[in-house]
Amino acid sequence: MEATKFSDNNAGLDVVIYPGDNKILIAMSLDDNSINATDENLAGFAIWRKYDGKPEQILQNRIGFTSGVNAATTAETREWTDTDKAPFQKFRWVDVPADGFDVPITYRVQALYFSGQGFATKPGPEVSIKVEPVRQLFTKFRPAFTRGYIASQAYTDKFQNKDIRPAGAKTPDFDTKPFEPQYEWLGADARVAPSRYPDDAAAIAALHEGQVDMVPTLPDDFTHATTMRIGFTRPVLWDGVGFLLLSSSPVTGSRRLSGKKICFLAETEVVYFGRPPLRVALLRFIDGVVASDVLMRAIVTTWDATPVRVIALDDLIANKRATGRPQDLVDVAKLERARDRRK
Repeated sequence: MEATKFSDNNAGLDVVIYPGDNKILIAMSLDDNSINATDENLAGFAIWRKYDGKPEQILQNRIGFTSGVNAATTAETREWTDTDKAPFQKFRWVDVPADGFDVPITYRVQALYFSGQGFATKPGPEVSIKVEPVRQLFTKFRPAFTRGYIASQAYTDKFQNKDIRPAGAKTPDFDTKPFEPQYEWLGADARVAPSRYPDDAAAIAALHEGQVDMVPTLPDDFTHATTMRIGFTRPVLWDGVGFLLLSSSPVTGSRRLSGKKICFLAETEVVYFGRPPLRVALLRFIDGVVASDVLMRAIVTTWDATPVRVIALDDLIANKRATGRPQDLVDVAKLERARDRRK
């Protein structure tokens, strides 16, 4: 993504804002002659956020002049104070908007000085800057990030610090549905980056529009290739699976698949790369487990000096038990014995 910044200054206050993926870094500075120990004794900065067409919101601080956070503080007892009363006493702030950063946001930053009467403050110079979402540099490559800010103020604003798993002992088979809103928000762009299309027509439309580079299909299934400018490659995967792609595409073999975006249709449950004994199978889903949960619990190890993720033992057992084939059930018994020996 493009490295972008927005800046402005007024009466000695300089503000530079760096937009990122679902977060914004706000940097403030004051000229030396804008601060002194008498009538311009800096207390900190107040910041407001405003989406077009919506009311302005003031950012809040979890630390105030008369309240703070200590070992006894809980999510329920923590106090949040508007920053025009408890200013940020830092020269930078990272804002993670609870409603995302898909449209422009206007930030208003104001320096506050102590008035000389206790903790009371008086307004100093202020700057307003409209910030545009970061522009993607590449049409066929987009980095996607999770928010990953479960301790952020944005998570507090949106979910009131709700848990992301049931209370009590941690088990791999809990019902994730009550926590889906938190997972979706925390996943951010990384969660929505994989494209899913409900049917062949939608996938072909995505191919025409450049949202994906190719769509895998079987050579005897030409019901997809009914539009102009779409051709079928010679099979470049195992078991006769090839790709529908635009006639102008340079892809003619498996070595040219690197970096391409592929849309897997609903009927393509397994796609194979290579030939036995070096064949790799890509499964869209497996029985008995939820893919996102499997990834979360996966064990990271190394194979030939390369970091790889391996399905956790409990998830593997759950999958094989749900599959239910005779050999799978034999494997379940062996895996359970191995698990019991490890306890």
